[in-house]
Amino acid sequence: MNCTQTDFYEQARDYVLSNTADMLIGGYSISSQGTSLLKVFLAVSAAQSGSSQGNLNSFYNFVGSIWSQYSTSANPCNFLLNRYNHFNNQLSNNTYGLTQTLLKTAKRDYFAHMYNFCGCGTVPPIAPPPPAPNPPTQGAPTILPNERYDEGL
Repeated sequence: MNCTQTDFYEQARDYVLSNTADMLIGGYSISSQGTSLLKVFLAVSAAQSGSSQGNLNSFYNFVGSIWSQYSTSANPCNFLLNRYNHFNNQLSNNTYGLTQTLLKTAKRDYFAHMYNFCGCGTVPPIAPPPPAPNPPTQGAPTILPNERYDEGL
């Protein structure tokens, strides 16, 4: 295990998550460079509560829980990768409002960063979904491969 509890908190507070750039939520405007997981938690909790300030409790609970699971895992790197995949799958397979999309994006990117930061390597690329079949051009006849089209000639 290459990371400490302090690493988890410091990286959540300081590391800029570039995929959070240019989002506006609950009166918080996120810079074009992105922001930290801590600031995302504050913006989301403020937006959800309708207040002008975020609540730090959910942030401390999240990072504390992640540290606890990481530090007791038989394979800490696999734990981080599984959490990354969990949030990536949620984002890929569901539609969320801006608040939840921002929070899930920040969590996913935080796990990708911690996977690298803790010496596990880089998150393997996820295979893109297969391309959708091209629908036939509207108005053009559909030609079936086993049909004969010259019988009326």
